[in-house]
Amino acid sequence: MVTATSGWRYGSDSVEYTSNGGETWSVVTPPGWTQGSIFGSFFSSGISAIVVDGTTPEVFTTQDDGAHWISSPLPLNLPIATPISVDFVGQTGWVMMVSNAAAGAQEDAIYRTSDAGAHWTQVGSTRWSTHSTSAIAPGGYKTGIAFASALDGWATISNCCLQGHADLYMTQDGGTTWRTQSLPVSAQFESFTSTTLPPTFLSSQDGVLPVVFDSTDGKTHDLALFHTVDGGITWHEGTAVPVAPSSSAPLGEPGAILATAPPDDAWVWDGTELQITDNAGATWRVLSSSTSLHDVTQVDFVSPSVGFALLNGSTSGWNILQTKDGGNTWTSLS
Repeated sequence: MVTATSGWRYGSDSVEYTSNGGETWSVVTPPGWTQGSIFGSFFSSGISAIVVDGTTPEVFTTQDDGAHWISSPLPLNLPIATPISVDFVGQTGWVMMVSNAAAGAQEDAIYRTSDAGAHWTQVGSTRWSTHSTSAIAPGGYKTGIAFASALDGWATISNCCLQGHADLYMTQDGGTTWRTQSLPVSAQFESFTSTTLPPTFLSSQDGVLPVVFDSTDGKTHDLALFHTVDGGITWHEGTAVPVAPSSSAPLGEPGAILATAPPDDAWVWDGTELQITDNAGATWRVLSSSTSLHDVTQVDFVSPSVGFALLNGSTSGWNILQTKDGGNTWTSLS
């Protein structure tokens, strides 16, 4: 959901939109849509986009809630390219595509549009053979991109083979050049590997960056929110919470489903418990409503009190729950 009343849902062959809080849904599937896997989506009250990986990856964008769509294919410049992430700031947008991972490394290409998706241009790439020091390094598996402005953005990675580090990449020119950012990792995670995930900005300066720390034996998984108040120049580690692996988590990471809402609220569901923070991850508490969210695949909060959860396994189709008290109680909209 984008607001308390407007939102989207989609499958492999249809896209639907609601303007009344999920009571009714209208089919707004883009013309020319061919069934394929959706590898990325971005929804807002201004522009919305869906990236589909068919024969050629294609981006569908709309600025009027699905009444009209434009589509544009992305050129394939990698041996095997898959889109994994899309983000927009106003009319400017980005798509990250990656190659198959091998030996703890992965090539990538980043495309940018400045006209709401009508045209896309490659602005950055990573190659094993021609890696530049101003590009994202091949090492690590890419997990996505996020931008706070038309210039400032981050690319996040999984350090599957490197302990005691939590790294990401920052751009200040819209994705053309990148530099490494290493997060200050506390002593308790010196022997853990890490996965950084795309940050969410709750204002132009205030943002949270999820990081999952995994023990080398695979038995312990902890999630910490790193908080910035200076637009991502510096990040500060919050209190880590244990999470259990979740097969429904986006990208297979972080073993949990995360939702955020301004000013400093966040929720994490790990398949067993729903935990909440109202201070950007400094402290967490478990909500008593956790059993209501069995089989949840997505959680969205549009404010500290109003949230929605998409459940899996419904024999009658979509199964959506809504909360109006910050996740303490949930009611079905289906």
